[in-house]
Amino acid sequence: MHNITLVGTLHVEKGNCNLSELYHIIERINPEVIFEELYLADFNELYIEKKQSIKLETNAILKYMENHQIEHIPVDYAEIPPQTFLDLHKSMHLQLEKRSYGYRQVHDRNMEFISFYGFMYLNSNDYIKMNDIYENEIIETIKFIKDESLMPINQQWLDFMSNREDVMISKIYDYCKEHNFERGLFYIGAAHRSAIMEKTQKFNETSEIKITWNYLNYGDILQWP
Repeated sequence: MHNITLVGTLHVEKGNCNLSELYHIIERINPEVIFEELYLADFNELYIEKKQSIKLETNAILKYMENHQIEHIPVDYAEIPPQTFLDLHKSMHLQLEKRSYGYRQVHDRNMEFISFYGFMYLNSNDYIKMNDIYENEIIETIKFIKDESLMPINQQWLDFMSNREDVMISKIYDYCKEHNFERGLFYIGAAHRSAIMEKTQKFNETSEIKITWNYLNYGDILQWP
């Protein structure tokens, strides 16, 4: 019981990362339960009030639900950072983009690979490597431009992301304590995938409920210089 496949995604369509490809992945997994990286308020708007969505995963799930009966559970963090902080974080990245060729290059290459390879890339070791390079470029650029105010903004963002991951994993285990199923799917923005893989293994060691995690993984697909 409780087999869950982790799928790294992008929240918008881009090239081969699109609705059709994600729908086929869901079809192959044939889940009874889908755990959504989605706030409860957004879940109610999209699934209860039927507001139109631009989110790739939601549209794929809605399409899948046309012919399949599933449970879908929103598991995202309850607390959203204040808009003032989100604006600061956005401003930080705009500064880094202006000041660092390396930052722009890593970002652009990443988008090119996502567009060309789609979910194969998002669920590969190569994406993890590229994301690590991107995160390191952020730190190095902040150091280079010597703006000490940016470092705590970046750290606060990383802490918020880590807390979200912890909460989502905890909610999934709590659900599994109360419900039996054979096949589940947990989609997550691909930037979280490496951390989720590590954290779920650690959580399994101490939790009374043991989940069999299947990590969709295409290994290495790029030729690195």
